[in-house]
Amino acid sequence: MRQVLPLLTLGIALALLAGGTRLVHADDVVMLGDAQSVALQRPAQRLMGGPTVDDAVLSGQRGGADTHISEIRAVGSMSEVSVSDAVTGYNLITEGAFANANMMGTVVQNSGNGVMIQNAVILNLEVK
Repeated sequence: MRQVLPLLTLGIALALLAGGTRLVHADDVVMLGDAQSVALQRPAQRLMGGPTVDDAVLSGQRGGADTHISEIRAVGSMSEVSVSDAVTGYNLITEGAFANANMMGTVVQNSGNGVMIQNAVILNLEVK
């Protein structure tokens, strides 16, 4: 990502130097389905010669970027934990426990005493 930013900045600067921008509707812009017409254009036309789309129109169509922000801060402490005459038992998940579940299930199990459990999940989702 860091290597792409200077190239992206350069591309934007070159596009601005080319001048002559005009507002168009998003339907006038070449979309993925028009790959053949894009292939017939010269590279300079694709970079700088195309029409621009108004920011208000783009804001309704934007889907995000290749941005990854993953951070878990789990902080915990225990002190002076005392367990006496404690009994632990079975900790089972039997077959079918998650039958018909429509979710991303997580399970935290503990069969001990005097413990602190911290659970966190980072889910990276890519929609294509």
